[in-house]
Amino acid sequence: MKEGRPKFARYDTYLAILRQSPGSHLFRALYVTLPDGRRRNALRSGRLSCAFFVSAVLTLCGLMDCPHATVDKVERLMRRRGWRRVRRLRPGCVLIWEAKTDRTGEHRHIGFYLGGGRALSNDSRRRSPTRHHLTFGQRSGRPKRRIEAIYWHQALER
Repeated sequence: MKEGRPKFARYDTYLAILRQSPGSHLFRALYVTLPDGRRRNALRSGRLSCAFFVSAVLTLCGLMDCPHATVDKVERLMRRRGWRRVRRLRPGCVLIWEAKTDRTGEHRHIGFYLGGGRALSNDSRRRSPTRHHLTFGQRSGRPKRRIEAIYWHQALER
């Protein structure tokens, strides 16, 4: 056995966090103080937690500076921290799906690729991270939700 200090196995830790996240309630709250002094949960108790979930995991693994609540902000900060768009999927890639419109407006979605055609992202109904099909399934032979961008960070290389 080599002597010296242990080295942080970032990729293995990162994948372990992803595998252990489904069903977690940890990402349901991000409080903000409004101009009038009132505080509120910006994530609506987990309904809007996809960006917070992804950025919190990236922060834990030293791949982002701090968690954020919007997909646009997370994507901008990922690029500043060295995340690059790629075409090849591999476990641990960050995925951004196309915007969808619901009763609260238009929303992009962000999550992780797990491998084997599976992804992990916050489910707004369950209000927690959930494993699902890479494109949320298919409808008439087409993806239910198209992947807009795939990101990878060199620091995840083994």
